[in-house]
Amino acid sequence: MDLVEFMSARPVIPLAVALWAMLVAAALYQLLWKRHDTTDAPLVPGLPLLGNALALGRHGVSYINKCRRKFGDSFTLTLASVKMTFLFEPSHIDFFFSAPDEKVTFRPAVEQFTQRVFGLTSRLFFPLHSKMLTELRHLLVPGALAERMETLGTRALQLLPCYVHHAQVDLYSLCRGLVFHCAVEAMFGRRFVEQLPELLGLGNTEDEEEATEELRQHGGEGNVEAGTATWQAREEELRGTSFKAMGDASVASVWVNAAWEGWERQRRPSPRPPAGVERLARVFFTFEERFELAASPLPHVFQTEFVQSRWELLRLFRQADGRGLFKDTPAGQLLDRTTGLPPHLRPNLLLALLWASQANSIPATFWSTAFLLLPENASHKASVLEELQRELRTGSLSPGGPEGSAAGDGINGIGSRSAAAGPPGSTYPRAPWYQSQLVAAATRLAADRRSAISRCVAEALRLRVQSIDVRQVVAPLDLPSESRPGGRLRLPRGRLLAICPFESHHDRKLWGAEGAVAAADPWVYDPNRPELRLGDGSTIVYSGAGLAFGGGPYRCPGRYFAEQEMGLMTQLFLWSYDMTLSYGDAASRSEAPATPGAAASTTVGGEPVKAQASQVGPKEPARADVLASSGAFAVGADPHPQLRAVQGGSLLYAVISRLLGPSAMAWGFGWFDGLDGPIQEWRESGDPAGLLPPCDLRRLVGTKVPKKPCWVQLGRPLWVSNAHWAPV
Repeated sequence: MDLVEFMSARPVIPLAVALWAMLVAAALYQLLWKRHDTTDAPLVPGLPLLGNALALGRHGVSYINKCRRKFGDSFTLTLASVKMTFLFEPSHIDFFFSAPDEKVTFRPAVEQFTQRVFGLTSRLFFPLHSKMLTELRHLLVPGALAERMETLGTRALQLLPCYVHHAQVDLYSLCRGLVFHCAVEAMFGRRFVEQLPELLGLGNTEDEEEATEELRQHGGEGNVEAGTATWQAREEELRGTSFKAMGDASVASVWVNAAWEGWERQRRPSPRPPAGVERLARVFFTFEERFELAASPLPHVFQTEFVQSRWELLRLFRQADGRGLFKDTPAGQLLDRTTGLPPHLRPNLLLALLWASQANSIPATFWSTAFLLLPENASHKASVLEELQRELRTGSLSPGGPEGSAAGDGINGIGSRSAAAGPPGSTYPRAPWYQSQLVAAATRLAADRRSAISRCVAEALRLRVQSIDVRQVVAPLDLPSESRPGGRLRLPRGRLLAICPFESHHDRKLWGAEGAVAAADPWVYDPNRPELRLGDGSTIVYSGAGLAFGGGPYRCPGRYFAEQEMGLMTQLFLWSYDMTLSYGDAASRSEAPATPGAAASTTVGGEPVKAQASQVGPKEPARADVLASSGAFAVGADPHPQLRAVQGGSLLYAVISRLLGPSAMAWGFGWFDGLDGPIQEWRESGDPAGLLPPCDLRRLVGTKVPKKPCWVQLGRPLWVSNAHWAPV
């Protein structure tokens, strides 16, 4: 009898072998756990072989927060065969970004992303990495962004009708469609976008041409020349209007006709987004949503959707690059300046650039707009719009403004209130005039880091920032520590280091909020908060966004482009529509934490009724202890129902549980059920009444995305009269 027949005849033997193998692995794991160096960061209990990978994947940043509350400001997770130490002390975070490459390096820690996700071979790519970062910073230096931003903003206004077809829209879907379209054109060029149907093999381009023609007729490029001769004569007449009369005119009346013409165009059927852009967006978001799993050790053979989407994107970029479609674009300039890059890696670099320009800017634009729609933030929204109105008045309508100086002969634009107000059908400047003035003013404010919109964008980024940044220890470290026994933290060579900006941005110690006023509470949306402080308090991060863009020599090279893009798009959204949250169902959610004094939102006659900012309590309860309601359990209830349900009387489970202990099972699988306190879900972060959709806490890389739609009602802007208003 051979071995196979013997095993088949006695099926209990394979089970016994598997049982003994698991017992041996569990015993070895326990032995290694007990021998853990006490001067190292505490090792979080976990499962043999897998460690904490399952629990981290299940709970994301909530798991990191729970580990910190249990094990302190430094702890180590085991992710398969890799150990990763998280650092939360301010001095350690400062060291993380400022340490020289001889001690802490960036390259090995991110190879799993550059190599496994984008296919950029480490041996060929990383020698060029520093040069590429330098070239990107030169291309995207703040002084060189004004023209690019004005082009992006103009296209955003032209394309907006493609993505707004109803009076109620999902704000995240709107941002996802419009920001993606505009950013692709800004980074890769208009020629690339126009040839997408052919490059993607869509076959019939007649629909694409029809959609483009619809867009032009609706108010895009085709409307630029229409009526030019008629309004130029009127504009010349208005140039003679006295500046004194103009100075007394209201900005609302100045812009009413321009805005009215924009709304008049919405009486026509809304154009469709170009089919090529829609197809590219679907492929890209399939790739992006599987980004983190693709970077994990899980073989790509089990990730067919990711592999297919990446292959299609690389094929697209390879064909477009071969046709020279990226010439004189930021993408093309980066390729030309990155000398030494092998030709076969050019599409991979373009794919990395596409991801970097989209993955964070889309959700960040959403949160920047959504936070300003909350009732308690009405004053911040008003400040943004008032600042834009002042900039329109002083920047574009006065002789000292950029446009007026260029004209050199009076006021370039509009006249007094009486001249501005005219009946429908009168000849006034069409889209190019008011769009260029509006976009130019919004661009100047987005570039000013002291403006209201810049501070609001930075605060939204702070509250919804990524959950992880990584480095690797090159030489053994011996760091001073306030939380470790003996005051030292020792880490061996090869250890992965990680910080969690999302968790740290909610830490009072980093914002000088110890015993301070409620305005400094890091859980509160406050665009006027003080700067984040690291180290001993002397290291100041001069950005309201805190750690959102990293730090040190490897900080995000596209930071200024991203900040200005988000500020510009948010202003255009708020100016184009009077947006109101449709949160009838959100207010009644049982899991949403109630805030004393917070206004309830209702719906009357199908129209949302917005609560007043004064109804919201001025101060949130202190958060010395985490009070997440979703993780709480009734007094006297079984604290481990999932663990006991899985146990199910199994002898194997009983033996493994006896060897590992309930704690290792809980921290390994993420089955807490009240063990070591409730799990945090950040429902109150910047949104005390829970009116906005919760963010996806499992996502570690990139700005948080909402888990649910965020419905908003699009109303008439305040500067458009009722007589001229036409609903979407």
